[in-house]
Amino acid sequence: TEYGGDANLGAVFQMTSAGNVSTLVSFGATNGAYPVTSLTAGLDDSLYGTTYEGGDSNLGTVFMLTTDGTLTTLVSFDGTNGAYPEAH
Repeated sequence: TEYGGDANLGAVFQMTSAGNVSTLVSFGATNGAYPVTSLTAGLDDSLYGTTYEGGDSNLGTVFMLTTDGTLTTLVSFDGTNGAYPEAH
């Protein structure tokens, strides 16, 4: 979600077939903010995505999320390597 989570900066959730929803990760600025794109499933069973803001320079991130909810920031944009990633 683009908003919500602990800091209202976005979250990734999972839903069971019974409709139960739980939060896998809440974004809190340093780990990213405002994820506005869909997640992509990797061949390693991890999920990959971007956040529009947050990270070291508040210019967005690329992250990997394992199915147990472990978030790893792969790229923190700083303006020289890009900024504000989003897909249309």
